Amino acid sequence: MEFIQDVTGHEGNPAAIHIFSSHTDGVTLSVRDADGRLLGRLQLKPVVDGYQVCLQEGDYRQIVPFIDRLEEGVLLQDILPAYRNLLSGRTYAILIRPTIREMPVSEFLTLLRESVEVEVLKPGPYWRGSRYFKTFYSMGFGIGPKTVQELIRVFLGERGSHGQ
Repeated sequence: MEFIQDVTGHEGNPAAIHIFSSHTDGVTLSVRDADGRLLGRLQLKPVVDGYQVCLQEGDYRQIVPFIDRLEEGVLLQDILPAYRNLLSGRTYAILIRPTIREMPVSEFLTLLRESVEVEVLKPGPYWRGSRYFKTFYSMGFGIGPKTVQELIRVFLGERGSHGQ
């Protein structure tokens, strides 16, 4: 959607307000003078956990994250820095992938608890029971038994004695 409105700007100078919106790019509001020079811009761009706000005046530009997590709660990326020194480099690299780090902590812990049950059962590499589809193994994150054992130890405070 696009909207352009001519207005009388600051000190009586003519200006134009241009509003453009789309599902992917968000909303952009620009103010231009009579010669078409950009006087200011406000852009709200949707990101995974809210909006990125870009404020621009002339050549000066500032980007501010505006995050709305009311529905999701705390995301894994919010707590990961505190666990950096407790996790191996490989495990941390897996957890900072966008598909995992943007997951709510509650969902992450639920998947981990379900993975614990599968680890205790040790049903074999090709098992695909109903519990399997609620675990990290089924999500295609590259999380195998050793990584699950490390996550259990770090996030659930249990010793990874299963299969060690």
